[in-house]
Amino acid sequence: MMLKKLGLRTVATIAAIANLAGCSQGTVAHEEEAVGTRPQPLAEIKSANGEQLILVGEAKSVVVKSARELKLNADEPPGELTSNEDQLAEELRAVVLSDGYEYRGGPARELARKVLADRSKAGGLGSASSEAGSSESDREGRVVFGSDGRTYQSSNTSFPYRTFVWSEVECTGTMIGPGTMVTAAHCVYDTVNDAWLKVWDPTSGPSGADRYPRYSPGVDGRDATQAPYGWQQCYDVAIPGGYSSATSDTSSAAQLYDYAVLDFTTRCGVRPGDATGWMGTWLYSEASIESLTTYIYGYPQYALDVYRYTGSVPNHFAEIWGMSGAAGTTYIDSPTTTLRTTIDTYGGQSGSAYWVNDTDRRVIGIHHGGNSSYNVARRFDADVYNFWDAYSPYPQQL
Repeated sequence: MMLKKLGLRTVATIAAIANLAGCSQGTVAHEEEAVGTRPQPLAEIKSANGEQLILVGEAKSVVVKSARELKLNADEPPGELTSNEDQLAEELRAVVLSDGYEYRGGPARELARKVLADRSKAGGLGSASSEAGSSESDREGRVVFGSDGRTYQSSNTSFPYRTFVWSEVECTGTMIGPGTMVTAAHCVYDTVNDAWLKVWDPTSGPSGADRYPRYSPGVDGRDATQAPYGWQQCYDVAIPGGYSSATSDTSSAAQLYDYAVLDFTTRCGVRPGDATGWMGTWLYSEASIESLTTYIYGYPQYALDVYRYTGSVPNHFAEIWGMSGAAGTTYIDSPTTTLRTTIDTYGGQSGSAYWVNDTDRRVIGIHHGGNSSYNVARRFDADVYNFWDAYSPYPQQL
């Protein structure tokens, strides 16, 4: 697959990879202003697993306006996985945003070969959850089917709810390791403008400024301490080249590659999961998924027809809402990269984890959208597992 032209000011080379996060409608394209005394970026950096990433330039960005709803068209399902190694190596070529600069690796040939080998495995891919040091005391979802079945989860500092992460761009993420968070790619990148997502902060200086979003686990806007585990603003984020080169965020290619991974540790030395714990992951068969109760919790804009965000954008807070679906509610559809469900969701739950509690709490997919008939997640499979592994400390957790 050919990559689209990146609307960036090239600094050193045409390879590129970017870090970012967010999810929203009504974005406005914006080129970074020249930075006066800012140190020169490194010409290359290395991923958590040692891959060399080459500087493209200062990252192009767009400013988020409001929570984004992805309305998926039933006539344009996710694309099929390719078994062509060369094509897969291009589509899994990482695009990384690091400290405001975009980096890209070469064609991910070794990663592609590993993915192709792992696709034949019936199981064995994944990681274990952990409650960590604290004791125990959702393309973006938009559809509610009938009456809203979601409930408010007030135990935001108990496990596993404290592993769910609020993004200032009004999306949800999930901790899957001490220093690793996952979300949807459309929560960090705008395919229409080929740009990373930012928020506008009127409190930044006399006239305000745009900035990359912060992340906070276990947020609850109703509490006196609304962000009990603090904010994280230093991170690297990677998305597949197959997503960055898509023509729209609802295209077949975009749906296939709508996953992102944030690394808080390799560059920034931070491990939020030491306090919150993290969810496990596992590759389940279709029969296993359909036999299990499925859960999805996140930070929706609306629940029970009431606006659930408090405070002034972007320094605002949300509440954890969600629900479970009985066995058979969630199933693998064609193509097999897709999880479909009638569990209720709404804007802001993009990036939320679909998870099961089968002797362990395990992520089985990342929520990314819906239509009038069902909601949809990108299933956790060999492609997703190996991409997260390549560009974050996951699953090397301790």
